Amino acid sequence: MNDAMIFAAGELTAEQVVIVQRQLYALVAMQAERYTAGESSSVPAELAGELLNSVCFCLEQLEDGIRVLLHCDGTEALMEGIRRIRRKQAYGKALWQEICDHLPPIKNRSMMDTLGGIGTFWKRYNPRLFSHQIPGDIDYQLSIPVSEQLCGIDYVNCYLEHLAIENGFLCLFSKQALLPVLNSFCPDYNELLVNLYEPVAANALGCVLLGREVLGLKIPPEGDAALQACFSGKPTDEIKQMLCRAAHVLSEQLDMQSVPAKEYLQAYAERLVPRISAVRTPDGFRGFSLPEITQTPAERKLMKQKSSFLCSECGYESAKWYGKCPSCGAWNTMEEFREAKQAAPRGTLAKTDRRRNKPLEISAIETQEELRFHTGISELDRVLGGGAVKGSFVLVGGEPGIGKSTLLLQMCQEMCRQAKVLYVSGEESLRQIRLRADRLHISSSDLFVLAETDLEEIIEETDILQPDVLIVDSIQTVYKSDLSSAPGNTTQIKECAMTLMQYAKRRGVTIFIVGHVNKEGTLAGPKILEHMVDCVLYFEGEKQISFRCLRAAKNRFGSTNEIGVFEMSDCGLIEVPNPSAAMLSGHPTDASGNCIACTIEGSRPILAEIQALVTKTAYGTPRRMSAGVDYNRMVLLLAILEKRVGLYLSASDTYINVIGGMRLDEPAIDLPIALAVASSYRDQPLPEGVMAFGEVGLTGELRAVTAATQRIHEAIRLGFSTCIMPKQDIGRIQVPDGFHIIQTQNIAQAIGAAFSTKK
Repeated sequence: MNDAMIFAAGELTAEQVVIVQRQLYALVAMQAERYTAGESSSVPAELAGELLNSVCFCLEQLEDGIRVLLHCDGTEALMEGIRRIRRKQAYGKALWQEICDHLPPIKNRSMMDTLGGIGTFWKRYNPRLFSHQIPGDIDYQLSIPVSEQLCGIDYVNCYLEHLAIENGFLCLFSKQALLPVLNSFCPDYNELLVNLYEPVAANALGCVLLGREVLGLKIPPEGDAALQACFSGKPTDEIKQMLCRAAHVLSEQLDMQSVPAKEYLQAYAERLVPRISAVRTPDGFRGFSLPEITQTPAERKLMKQKSSFLCSECGYESAKWYGKCPSCGAWNTMEEFREAKQAAPRGTLAKTDRRRNKPLEISAIETQEELRFHTGISELDRVLGGGAVKGSFVLVGGEPGIGKSTLLLQMCQEMCRQAKVLYVSGEESLRQIRLRADRLHISSSDLFVLAETDLEEIIEETDILQPDVLIVDSIQTVYKSDLSSAPGNTTQIKECAMTLMQYAKRRGVTIFIVGHVNKEGTLAGPKILEHMVDCVLYFEGEKQISFRCLRAAKNRFGSTNEIGVFEMSDCGLIEVPNPSAAMLSGHPTDASGNCIACTIEGSRPILAEIQALVTKTAYGTPRRMSAGVDYNRMVLLLAILEKRVGLYLSASDTYINVIGGMRLDEPAIDLPIALAVASSYRDQPLPEGVMAFGEVGLTGELRAVTAATQRIHEAIRLGFSTCIMPKQDIGRIQVPDGFHIIQTQNIAQAIGAAFSTKK
């Protein structure tokens, strides 16, 4: 507890301090209970401190402040403070609305963003729990800043009062008069964090001192010299008096009726005095001009550079800072980036490597089938669309330790039989790579390894060696020396990827780059990285499970629906040509809560086991957990089962899991999930040899899915005897004796047919 806060209202005796502390403790406990919706009165220490600050802020709204706790019930005092804050909140809302309705003729992005942020603040401001908080997106700087001693609604209202005065002053002038002043002050005034009031007020004061018409804001070129003559040889006190008199005359000429606006103009005039003194020299004034005295030298330097804020997690770019990234939702990841002037465009090759491109008619462009070469790994070739394309740019991403580097190193062994490969590592030493290659039994005279992170050095060595394939592991460790940011920064990633992309296209070198992922599972770095490459491959799987899935999220030279399945072993990654058999190994035959589903990955049907566990809940709200299927889809199916089938699942915890670490996301797995849940709910296993597929609608009907014939053939190949599916045309399909196809119209019929099937 802050002792200074307790003694703020004056000296208190030790007994009085104890009384105040007890009251505050009781109020914080009451607020904690309200915060937790009555479940608990204990919260983390940091949150308790915030609640205490909020309580003290509410009490400070009263005449006696915290001393009111000595002679009044704490709860009543707190409620009275909250009521007074609500009245201030209503006043602030009205003031904010008036400002939004009467904006100056000149706009500024930071001002508009700030007003929008305050509008959001009104919706989330909670006087009961966090009354002392200040909105974090107040970016527009005022000429006279709000006192840092203020907080909560007091800070916001004071800020709005100052902003209303400044905007009201700007509204006294026409847009034609304001534009020349602001353009001479800062050409990018509408985009940067620039205060609009200062240059206009300074020019208006200059017009008064020179005896010119104020509303035009026109000062001739010789005006600076005339103002120097006005201030030359005069002490600071006399300059202050001159500016204050000019502010008084200006308020009369503009017929300013508001006393706070007049006082604000006087205060600004006084703030100009030290800035004028800063450009004085014994010989006169150094570089004196009106735009120069409206801001400090440090502020003028910052204005010359455009700044932006980049999220270090996803690369989202914004003109202002956010505590929470609007794109990925990560907290405290927005970092300021100032664009320095470059002598040459970044993200390009050297001038000698660039040649001029000319537009061509589309009919005059020569077309030929892209030149592909096999990687030697059939599962990888399947995902790439038949092999790697010459001159393509491929990004491989995945969790740490999932097997990205192992896959690419194994690919090198096979590709070196037909091409020269350069493997560049920024994360491992040459010795580490050799040890891993020995473990994987990789050795070839056409495989070259380089441990380097400087992109210029990598390009130079690539020019000397002239490989057919270049592998960079990883793009987050590579950097360009002409950029000031650290490796892994969004700017470095973007520029390095751009350079590598141009090199691949102009030299015909196939380039594979490895990309890290962030904690959300998406590729780290700017989103533009995925747009620049030709192919994006994701390596998925759980570290505790040996199976790995390689998916194509983007492929300019093939399908994005194909997957490759591998198994991690001591000798590296082993291809799994028959994923269905591998996924169903160990499948229980007499256990409730499991059903075999058939999903289509690209052109390949894969059988996977879906397991469900339904148990009576021990809490008021049942738990729902899923692994391998979409959580929202699972909740939707549970609601359909309860409404259309009559399974009382709202009182049961439900867990769904896909065996083998696979993730299934097509609608055809709806029916197997429903059958697995029904089996677990009834504690009755499905008959052996039953598999299912089909989409379930909200009314409980079963909808047709694609590739039904392929799914049935896969079930027949693996020895299943029954297929439950929607009613749809499956063509003329030959089924062996003993194989039954059950077509149903709705989920209730499907469940009934499943449990009535003979074993």
